[in-house]
Amino acid sequence: ERKIEMTCTLLPRDVGAGYSFLHSCHVIGDCMLLLGGCGKTLRNTAWVMDLSKEPAAWHELKPRELPVMPSRSGHTAIAYNTLLCIFGGHDGQDLGDLWLMDPGLRSTQDPSQSAYTMQQILTVQVD
Repeated sequence: ERKIEMTCTLLPRDVGAGYSFLHSCHVIGDCMLLLGGCGKTLRNTAWVMDLSKEPAAWHELKPRELPVMPSRSGHTAIAYNTLLCIFGGHDGQDLGDLWLMDPGLRSTQDPSQSAYTMQQILTVQVD
């Protein structure tokens, strides 16, 4: 019989990424990345938490350059190596676009100092 023990810490709601739903969340290296979703408004923000640090804290990633993906919720995304592929979602209308995000998370860099880049790969007309 194998036992798994975990300790969870509830972070305050008003710190960092705050309340969110219909977002995507991914692990890249030692970092958890939260992208888009809804809170009080629709978001296009990216937040990172270094899971190897105590205490864990959210840091908002800023764009290094344009373009920036439009706000969305309910999207699908996958992490591949150090990149994130984001497809579709909803912004009041159904979205059919595909974005490639480099969150800038490198093992030699403090995640709170990272900046991301985005590239739109594909747009599909959704009827």
